[in-house]
Amino acid sequence: MIGTLAAALPLAAPVPAHGSLASAAPPQQGAAAVDEQQAQSGSVLRLSLKLARSLALENNLGLRIQALGSELARHNSLGSWGAFDWIFTGTGSYSDSDSLSTTFFGTGDIISSETEGLSFDFLKPLGTGGSFDLQFSRGISATDNPFVGADFQERLVSDGLTMTYNQPLLRGAWAEYATATQREAEIVLGRQRELERGTRQDLLLQVSNAYWDLVAARRQREVAQSSLGLGLDQVQRNQRRLEVGLGTQVEVLQAEAEVAVRREQLLLADVTVDQAGDLLKQLVFPGTDRDLWESIPEPTTPLPKIVATSGQPDWESALLVAMEQRPDLRQARADIDSAEVQLARSASERLAGLDLSLSANARGEAASAGDSIEQITDLDQPTYTAALTYSMPIGNRVARHAERAASIALRQARLTYDATESQVAALVRQAVRDVHYQAEAVRAAELSRELARQQLEAERARFDEGLSTNYQVLEFQQALAQTQSSERAARVAFAKAEVNMEYVQGLLGESPAQ
Repeated sequence: MIGTLAAALPLAAPVPAHGSLASAAPPQQGAAAVDEQQAQSGSVLRLSLKLARSLALENNLGLRIQALGSELARHNSLGSWGAFDWIFTGTGSYSDSDSLSTTFFGTGDIISSETEGLSFDFLKPLGTGGSFDLQFSRGISATDNPFVGADFQERLVSDGLTMTYNQPLLRGAWAEYATATQREAEIVLGRQRELERGTRQDLLLQVSNAYWDLVAARRQREVAQSSLGLGLDQVQRNQRRLEVGLGTQVEVLQAEAEVAVRREQLLLADVTVDQAGDLLKQLVFPGTDRDLWESIPEPTTPLPKIVATSGQPDWESALLVAMEQRPDLRQARADIDSAEVQLARSASERLAGLDLSLSANARGEAASAGDSIEQITDLDQPTYTAALTYSMPIGNRVARHAERAASIALRQARLTYDATESQVAALVRQAVRDVHYQAEAVRAAELSRELARQQLEAERARFDEGLSTNYQVLEFQQALAQTQSSERAARVAFAKAEVNMEYVQGLLGESPAQ
């Protein structure tokens, strides 16, 4: 995937209309001059926020690991129900023996015997904790022992058919115990899916923040470029005033010194842009592909122009959504469910064992297999058995302490959920507060920026009339640059606050539009 993207980024290729990945744009003026210089050594990645998120979800290795974990848990859950599959056992045997016969009169002749054995067993574990067993066995024997009846000297067929039902009545009884392992596997699967979902939302939050940080860094660089331009303009003004005898050399030097400072600020802004770009590329394109690391990410999603909070929920409504949707709360509820299953199983294992066994057996013996089977079907030799088996470990310390440990684990899981719930409530309230605060901060920053611009224009006019000093003009220039920076930072913070609002509710990336 990364190699494909890198191959799709040739230098100077045209920018696609859909605005995904492209090469450097045509040379631009003003704020884009630095981008033009950078594009000479690397292609430009035009990334919208939606595309950055999509690529991160596709390429992120941590998310892939969690997806494999979910697939693993799914197979474990499905496979756990195999405990109730039929179990077939087949056994075949053959023996040939010679033995010395012993009679009342002493040692007799050598007696030869042959025996063939065959048995089939079908065992079905049941969801009640019991089992059903169907067994058929056949033995075929032949001997030259003169004391065996003449009909059976050559061949004796012995068949047996047994049906047995075993059911625990106390310890290990009924579905709650018998299917505990399967229910635990299903809980583990659900928890793992929520862990994957949480990892996905964490990644989207990181990508969104890194994207807006890159936007902020680029906007801050634009402010630094604008400030530098104002400084250069002031140098020219001071130089013209000096030439006509209205200014001094000190004013020119003072303006040039300020320009040097602003050049340093622009260099620092360039470094910040590079660092922000690398962080975004690390999240979107993991790996060591050289072309991608050398590329220049260019965000295309603009900062929100209209700042409004009318569509944001109040904190109580947001908390209700978070209680239902947040992955960490769902994981905590899964831990409670798992602890409850463990406690129920431990409570069952502490009971005494009382097992019921019911069986029916039919046998047949004849010189031929057909006659033997006929005796079974006619129930010539039936046997019916019912048995109760009681068992109880003296002291039963293992089960007793296991039940207490399971009870403590359940209380611990519930307290952990309560603590997480409390943290979520605080996070939701803070997120709602941040959205409203950042919206107000944007409006205040807009006003400050406009006032700073008007003040600078007025001070320039006064300077041209000789009513102000060079120092005061430079101060107003710096104030305008600061308010421009503050306004962009406020818009970035508002964009982040909106993303965080979705995140704390557990909704980030859940809608198709994300």
